[in-house]
Amino acid sequence: MAKFVYAVTGGCTLCGMCLYECPAGAIAMEQTGARIDGRHCTGCGRCARNCASEAIRKTEKTEVQA
Repeated sequence: MAKFVYAVTGGCTLCGMCLYECPAGAIAMEQTGARIDGRHCTGCGRCARNCASEAIRKTEKTEVQA
């Protein structure tokens, strides 16, 4: 069974909402946008549901570069 996590796929506006919503603390804000650490992401989806720019997408854990 594949584990799903979330990743920023592009279009991040640096609003920081995902950062505040992530209960696992898996998101860091960088100059180019948010970055989700797939090793810590639990796949809850709160970041994607609260992303106003829809820059966060569900992906399989094996596709995520940490």
